[in-house]
Amino acid sequence: MYITQGKTLFSDYRLDNSGTITTSDLGWTGRLENRADLYNTGKINNGGMLTNSGRLFNMFGGTLTSSYSLDNKSHAELQNDGTLTILGGILSNNGTLNNLNTLNNESGGTLTNAGQLLNRDVLNNKSGATLNNSSRGELVNFSELSNAGTLNNDGTLTNTRNAILTSKGTLNNNSDALLTNQGTLNNSGTLTNQGTLNNSYMLTNEGTLTNQGTLKNSHTLTNAHQLINYTNSELQNDGMLYNNAKLSNNGWLDTSIGASLTNSANAKITNAGYGTLSISGILTNEGSLKNGGTLMINRNGTLTNNGVITNTSWTDWDWGVGSIQHKGKIINEGLLDNNGRLINNTSRQLTNIGTLNNNNEAELTNRGDINNEGVLNNYGQLTNEGSLHNKTGATLNNNNDAQLTNRGDINNDGKLNNYGQLTNEGTLHNKTGATLTNNGTLDNNLDGTLSNDGTLTNNGTLDNNSDGTLSNDGKLNNYGQLTNDGTLNNNVYGQLTIESGGTLTNTGTLNNDYLLGNWSGGTLINTGTLNTTERLTNVGTLTNEGTLNNKGWMNNAGTLVNNGTLKNHSEGILSLTHPSTKTVLGGQVINDGLIINELNIISTGNYESSGTIEFTGELSGSGVVEADLVQISGTLNAGNSPGLMTFNSDVAWMDGSTIMMELAGYDRGVSYDSFDISGSLSIDAGAMLSIDFLDSFLPTAGDVFDLAYVMGDISGSFSSLPDHWFMSVVGLDGEWNGYSAVRLTYEYGDRTGVPEPDLFLLFGFGLFGLGMMRRRKWS
Repeated sequence: MYITQGKTLFSDYRLDNSGTITTSDLGWTGRLENRADLYNTGKINNGGMLTNSGRLFNMFGGTLTSSYSLDNKSHAELQNDGTLTILGGILSNNGTLNNLNTLNNESGGTLTNAGQLLNRDVLNNKSGATLNNSSRGELVNFSELSNAGTLNNDGTLTNTRNAILTSKGTLNNNSDALLTNQGTLNNSGTLTNQGTLNNSYMLTNEGTLTNQGTLKNSHTLTNAHQLINYTNSELQNDGMLYNNAKLSNNGWLDTSIGASLTNSANAKITNAGYGTLSISGILTNEGSLKNGGTLMINRNGTLTNNGVITNTSWTDWDWGVGSIQHKGKIINEGLLDNNGRLINNTSRQLTNIGTLNNNNEAELTNRGDINNEGVLNNYGQLTNEGSLHNKTGATLNNNNDAQLTNRGDINNDGKLNNYGQLTNEGTLHNKTGATLTNNGTLDNNLDGTLSNDGTLTNNGTLDNNSDGTLSNDGKLNNYGQLTNDGTLNNNVYGQLTIESGGTLTNTGTLNNDYLLGNWSGGTLINTGTLNTTERLTNVGTLTNEGTLNNKGWMNNAGTLVNNGTLKNHSEGILSLTHPSTKTVLGGQVINDGLIINELNIISTGNYESSGTIEFTGELSGSGVVEADLVQISGTLNAGNSPGLMTFNSDVAWMDGSTIMMELAGYDRGVSYDSFDISGSLSIDAGAMLSIDFLDSFLPTAGDVFDLAYVMGDISGSFSSLPDHWFMSVVGLDGEWNGYSAVRLTYEYGDRTGVPEPDLFLLFGFGLFGLGMMRRRKWS
């Protein structure tokens, strides 16, 4: 046993201790100084000063306990393969301290490393103890380093691969220091970084991790309690960062390409006023993400939101850090997936340059400004109460089963495609060069304004509801169902077309001041008021059951059915000239202008003109024609197989005209055609009478049929009549007293007889040529 008390023991040669060496601190003069090699397999109790200038080996089974001062000098080596305990004293390492077994720094103890401290087994810095790694020190953990006291790093601290650094106390990585984790770092106490902390494997924080310097994560960083990234600090995430509790950023937090930041359910990320959250990799939010700074989803970056994202104003913050300089904004240059709620508040900006998906059952609410320069896909509910600008080259898709509700302003300079429900209660402006395509349902509701300067194509259902306004200054192409219950203005240079399969139903007011085209296969139904001052072209079917005012050029090259009021004003032109034209007049037609007819008009109502109407096409039906003079230069056919037509006018059957008469029985105006004329009738010699027998009907000799009842004079006659027919003019009495009848008498045949050979041949030829039509025609 060596005991030094008030003495100094110098070892200049090899010293092997298998017993006990005790240095006393009496008078602080008990010293043991090793200048060579000291091998300890027994006990060394240092209560004074133990200085190692050579090599000190605490071998397996040996114990070295220091309660005062243990100084491992520069270039010296202290190797512990047994148990080394700092018991309230100081261990200063300026050389190499190699721990191969157990090193315990007990409460009140201080371990200061200014050299190289290599931990290859167990190093315990216990509660109340201090481990200082100075600016010149290198602390390398190859196994297990446990800190329950205070660990101050001013130099280089490396936690190697497969090693574990567990801190339950305080770990300070100070300014200009470097902490590199290649293994597992578990913090359940307080970890403050003011220097550089590099994590290349597993860093788990269950306490408070405060970054005031640079924290670089290249593998896995898990926050299970509180992680704070302060102003002017940088948290560079190149690996996987899992936030399971609270992450507060007021500095720069960057997740690079290939890296990921995951905010778990019930967790919270707060990006404050000075904070920038930059995502070039993947950000997955399943909890709460509150942004009052700058949130950038960079090119190649992805933001997937399964929780709540609130982009808020600076007034919501009370951090005591001074004036907030940065307003909340989201800049997406990659892919942003929202599966929860994304709120862009008043005066905030959300700029999408990449792809923004508002997914099924998700909510995107905009009370500020959304600028879309990329692709915005809505699969859930998108509510705009602020300003939404879909810029040139951008695309906004409102997909199947999705709802887009606008109570603010939507300006479209790009492509807006609706496959779901688009409801406009604000202002929706489709600008010049832009396209708005509706394949779903588009409702322009109360006080809503839908303005089109570009191209609006409706393939679905477009409803302009009561008190709504739809203004077209561009191209509005309707292939679906367009219903106007409010006001639809087709303005100067506006082109409104109803394409094949499309229907426009107007129950409100439709004003056409340029071009309204109802093309082949299209349907235009008016039960409200339709005012046209320019060109209205109908190649499809136009049904008027309301009021149609024409002050422009109205050209019917399809089917026009009037069961309401059709007024052709003095400046209007109604043209009925196309080969396929069919005009059915079943309501009231008031003509103060010019009607050009070369084709077929079916009159089942009241046709009124203050001038002369000349029909060079076909006029048929059972309605009333009112005019001063009606000139028939085409074909006149009463009823609809057969029927009665009334003229409150003078009538002239002109040279080249054909008067059709269909016979199926003996009841005038019911089973055979006839005309009532309140004025005079003149028949040019070149007019022709054509008689058709319907439903196998044949008259017998002596049967008479009155072609017309005429109030005024009857002049002229047909130059020739069908064979076996004779025409006469006779006076009438009874209720028709004062009228004359144009009477036709059949002079040949009987009801059951067989026609003569020439007549039989004509009948047979008619059946053969017309493919078994039910009527024969003699003329």
